[in-house]
Amino acid sequence: MNFKLSFTGLKEIDEILRGLPNEVNHRIMGAAHADAAKPLIEVAQSKIKNKTGNLKKSIGPEKISIQKSNSIGAVVVGPRRRRGYRGFHGHLVEYGHRKGGWNKKRNVPDYPFMQPAFDQTKDKIVQDIKNFVGQRFILYMKRTVKQGTGNWKK
Repeated sequence: MNFKLSFTGLKEIDEILRGLPNEVNHRIMGAAHADAAKPLIEVAQSKIKNKTGNLKKSIGPEKISIQKSNSIGAVVVGPRRRRGYRGFHGHLVEYGHRKGGWNKKRNVPDYPFMQPAFDQTKDKIVQDIKNFVGQRFILYMKRTVKQGTGNWKK
């Protein structure tokens, strides 16, 4: 028994797959992660009980350079300390601490805001990232595949 298989469109598929790394690079994925983190930032800010408002204003995304990152598009979300932000005490609020000075035995309780916010929004964040990557892939396929060789719908 002999079978004969023939494939069409391999050249187009090969072109799509070769150009995909350019579509999913560090800069684009960083923007996707920062955009997907917006619900996390809003929920974390709503959980902060701070008199001055410095901690609440400092919550936001911070993109990590490709040299310092071990993954594509790495973004850290939390209290920022650089560029005029004053979130240097975020870890003390999140985890609590022991007061210094004359009363070293007095503990300041923790008021977690980041971990509960992440637990509340992690499913939406993952879904937003998946949607972004899927949309980028579909747009790239539409640009790459010649007109008439496929019927691509969103």
